Amino acid sequence: MLLGMYEQEVLQELTKLSRGYDTFIDVGAADGYYAVGTLLSEQFHSCICFETDFRGQEAIRSLAELNKVYKRIDIFGQANSGFLSLLSSTGFDLKRGGVFLFDIEGAEYSLLKDNVLQTLRTSSMIIELHDSSDDPGSNNAQLIDRAGRYFDHHVITCGARDPNSFPELADWTDDDRWLLCSESRAGLMKWLVLTPTAVHLN
Repeated sequence: MLLGMYEQEVLQELTKLSRGYDTFIDVGAADGYYAVGTLLSEQFHSCICFETDFRGQEAIRSLAELNKVYKRIDIFGQANSGFLSLLSSTGFDLKRGGVFLFDIEGAEYSLLKDNVLQTLRTSSMIIELHDSSDDPGSNNAQLIDRAGRYFDHHVITCGARDPNSFPELADWTDDDRWLLCSESRAGLMKWLVLTPTAVHLN
């Protein structure tokens, strides 16, 4: 995380997608790594977080206060069927949209129903895919099919890392440098990236 290698593909997509949007919505915000980081780097003006774990919510608050961005962040609990209303309550403009990052351990498949995707059709999204299967009828295939009605889409996967490029690690052993790249995943991670199709921008 400190060196920018953690989920660096997501970081790169966020940088590209942030252009033209003011608000970042982090659904499954964990400890606030992305939420506070994107505010601190001025990629977004404001952030809305959803995090079920109370300890995670406290960690986000503490991190936001430490980095002096607390006034620009809203923190809610679980994202459920009423989360669009909570978004609106913050002043977020559903029609203008924002950039969403979804990482809620598989609950994305039930949350992102057709009506939600249609409402958020002017937004861009990065969705962590927790189903290992892409076969017809799988959660991944069904989500991509629904999203394809309103968004252009592509899938990104975890790519290469080069721990040898960091002078901070020059005195580390080979084993330790390469272990630093590990995110301890059970398999190859994939994320679905959605951007609005031109026909749905109006």
